[in-house]
Amino acid sequence: MDTTTETDLLARQRANPNTSDALLSEKQVLAIPTSADRELLHARLSGLRAELDRAAIQACSA
Repeated sequence: MDTTTETDLLARQRANPNTSDALLSEKQVLAIPTSADRELLHARLSGLRAELDRAAIQACSA
């Protein structure tokens, strides 16, 4: 069992910025986006882009 604390991990990361992901705490690992998160973000951004395009077209038409 790994007894490394989050503080130890942060100190290692400060000392060596290239510390591998294997040393990240569970909380930090969970914060890394998954492919599903990226797909959802892409869909939202695409929808926002479409709304901006429609608004721009309406503004030009008016």
